[in-house]
Formats: sequence, C-alpha cells, structure tokens
Amino acid sequence: MGERTVETIGSTTFEDMTNNRKAVLLMSSYKKTGWIRSTYSGNKDEISGVIYDTYDIPTDFDSIKKTYCKEI
Repeated sequence: MGERTVETIGSTTFEDMTNNRKAVLLMSSYKKTGWIRSTYSGNKDEISGVIYDTYDIPTDFDSIKKTYCKEI
C-alpha cells in the first residue's frame, strides 16, 4: 500500500540475445560536493542511456576453422 521509493546509483546493462542488442542505463546523476560549502548538481530521478546493436563474437573453433581450413 502506498508509494514505494527506490534509490539507485550507478549503471546497469540489459542484453537482448534474440535481437543482438544491448542497453546501458546510467542512473542518478545527483552529486553533492564541497567541503565548507555544499554544492549540488544533477538530478536524483534522472535516467540516461544508450541502446546499441551487438554482433556475435566468433568462438575459437569458428575462428580457427575460418582461418586455417574448412574441414576441421
């Protein structure tokens, strides 16, 4: 019942294995700095990120087969 608050900092990565895509999310750009006088920058509720395509990394077996011979 009621509101729930989740506070996170850092980043997380999501991977879509079917479509070969990844997403990297950066959470909470809020920063408190200063020694004598406190200054604040960023937001507590900010999420930014990027989605990009990935490609299969060949295994050692595939790499050797392609480089040295077709019948291995």
